[in-house]
Amino acid sequence: MTTYNTGNPIGSTAVQDLYDNAENLDLLVNDRTKREHEDRLGVSRKTWWGMEQDFQDFLVDSGYQNIGDYAADLEVSARNQVFWKDGELYRAGAALELPYTTTGDWLVEEGLFVPVGDAALRQELSSPEGDGMIGVKQPFTGSVATTQHEVNARTISLLDFGATTDGTDAWPAFSAAISAAGANGVVKVPGKPGDTYSLLTIPTGTAETLNNVLFDIDPGVVIHTPLSIAYMQSNMRVTRTTKFLNGADDSVFYASPQTSAHVQDKLIWPGPSDADRSSLEAIDVFAETRFVKFNHDGGGDSYDVYTPGNADFSSFSNSVPHDGYVYCGLWRARPDEEIRAGFTGYNTSATALFAVVRCASGRYGIYGGYASANFTRFSKTVGGALKTTAVSPETAGLTSYAALLSVVGIRVQNVRRFCVTINGVSVAEFDTDSDIIEAGFGCYDQGSTGTSLKVQDVVKTRYATAVHGVRGLNIAVFGDSITAGGGVQHVYGSWPEQLRKMYDGAAGMRIKTINNFAISGDSSAGQKALCTSANLVGSDIVMVLVGTNDIQGAVPATTTTSNVADMIDTCLNAGKPVIVGLPPMFYPNTFTGTGQNTHGYSIGGPTRQALARLCAVKGVRCVDSMGGLGNVAPLYLSSVSQDGMVFDNIHPTYFGRLTLAQLFGNALLGIFAGERQVIQSRQSLTDAGLQNGATFTTERPSYVVDHMSGTVHLAGRIDIPAGYTTGTIVYTLPEALRPGSTVQFSQPNSTAMSILQIAPDGNVRFFRPPAGADWIGVSCSYSNR
Repeated sequence: MTTYNTGNPIGSTAVQDLYDNAENLDLLVNDRTKREHEDRLGVSRKTWWGMEQDFQDFLVDSGYQNIGDYAADLEVSARNQVFWKDGELYRAGAALELPYTTTGDWLVEEGLFVPVGDAALRQELSSPEGDGMIGVKQPFTGSVATTQHEVNARTISLLDFGATTDGTDAWPAFSAAISAAGANGVVKVPGKPGDTYSLLTIPTGTAETLNNVLFDIDPGVVIHTPLSIAYMQSNMRVTRTTKFLNGADDSVFYASPQTSAHVQDKLIWPGPSDADRSSLEAIDVFAETRFVKFNHDGGGDSYDVYTPGNADFSSFSNSVPHDGYVYCGLWRARPDEEIRAGFTGYNTSATALFAVVRCASGRYGIYGGYASANFTRFSKTVGGALKTTAVSPETAGLTSYAALLSVVGIRVQNVRRFCVTINGVSVAEFDTDSDIIEAGFGCYDQGSTGTSLKVQDVVKTRYATAVHGVRGLNIAVFGDSITAGGGVQHVYGSWPEQLRKMYDGAAGMRIKTINNFAISGDSSAGQKALCTSANLVGSDIVMVLVGTNDIQGAVPATTTTSNVADMIDTCLNAGKPVIVGLPPMFYPNTFTGTGQNTHGYSIGGPTRQALARLCAVKGVRCVDSMGGLGNVAPLYLSSVSQDGMVFDNIHPTYFGRLTLAQLFGNALLGIFAGERQVIQSRQSLTDAGLQNGATFTTERPSYVVDHMSGTVHLAGRIDIPAGYTTGTIVYTLPEALRPGSTVQFSQPNSTAMSILQIAPDGNVRFFRPPAGADWIGVSCSYSNR
């Protein structure tokens, strides 16, 4: 600070100001103890010595420039330049005037320079090329020396390209990393659980690029992609199961390493026991149906025969009055069989659909309507009261699962147990008090003026078994985006490709190629045009999964069925076995407010069941995608640990595609499966059916039923009284043992041969009986169908 500090402005000629100015100049030039001082106006100013020290500090703190080894004529022009001498780095000392040219006489010049220690080395190590200076050699026999740079280059990480998990677009980093890794390379996706990489600008048409690399994703890391590019997720190969957030709706699904696993790494190795043993039989409704009605409101136990309004080979329909009765069509039902049907021609407010099972002790089943997936289960034993229970299934909020809009089935699991299925999924299980005899569907008016219902495309499913060694197969596949995997053929995520990986080698069956003709967005008409004899050349098996886009586009079920029928005929005429899948379930975003705005679910039931009936009539295998995928419901989409089967209301997730692959694969095994015999254990006839003095004294008859073939085996004797009149009824068989038509057999008695007759009503008669009291054999086999 100066002496007077008058504060007068610059230019003042006052003596005090001139004195202070002289004092300021003296401090500026000559002070070597202070870096700064205040001028006469109170402003802090650098001294000359202070400026020199700041410059020296700058040089010392600046990066070093290596100018080579010490020798004569080495020019040093800056204080941050360094040279090597005997393994040490030196720079110009503070007293050395620059520029300076060395003489080469180190004894003389050593004092002019100062060593810089490891500062320069630290600078080089911290440079982008510094990892190349670090040597690495593993402590193992035969290991070779390398550098840390080479070790680091072995891993391509997203962080090397600036990817972040803060919600900004990570696609540029993904793209650069994919290019750096090259074909079949590995890209590391690091992070901690919950970190999310957002691929906001991933372009369309990148599926094959994503196929080229394997993503090593850390546990718990999440990948978020826009809905418009949802298919791309189906092509990413990952090292561990990874959570995906799809689009703005944040629906959740998971990608699995099994998507791209080698055949020897697959988790599922199917065998003969996995074969789909089912076979479809088209029920002749006109010839095989027993039409009866029962009093539901009054709780009656009788079944009165009635004539339906119309009945033909595939369907029957009724216009029923408001009288409290259920008007049914019933069919014989045996263990390991399922009867299914579709429904049209109903009143949306008045019609109630009944699924009914009758046994000797009563009836059981469910009934439901059009507006809701809720239903009521009921039971009515002979002489007992009607019991009902309202049921709200997990699909209660989805009217696409309403009974009248659905494919409804009755699956007989054993002689006293059955379940009712809605779109392939069991919704109610029952244990009966006696053997199951018949099952079927009926109509009831829950309004006030009468109603109507058409039960159509009725089929019965039976089961078979065992696969033997199978030749190498070439498979042709037709479908839409569900099969094509987003319009890109042969992608890792498509179910046909997963089928090949899962089933090649299963039960001795080899799969050589999958020729996938499926196109995203295509209809049954479009795929029909591709299903030509020319395109089938070289194929051994054909798989078809079409109809979803037909349903969405409100294409009539008859049109879809006709197109698929033509495809089946083309295949069969070319000698190619066909497997047809029913279009999977879906729902519109009005149920959830998220996902795609799908359409037409209300006509899905008739379309699906018409296709099932078509398969039965054509004698081709049918894959029930409805039951196989389970309930396709939005309640799974936001689940933490469960997969929703669809990620956008309609397209399968990785898990859904693996499930479809297994369903079609098991059907493929089933083509080569033998028949499985389902045998009921031997049981004895009871005395309840004896009539007209007949007894079981000598050898009580017993029976065995083969439920696959419908064959009944009887063995034993019936004792008749003296004076028995030929043709008189001696016994009435239970309904499950009654033949489809009258049968007669020659049977021994104690002295000669008699004739045994069994009628469809179960009445047993003898002709040409012995003269007195005697026994007559009843050892025979016949069909109960």
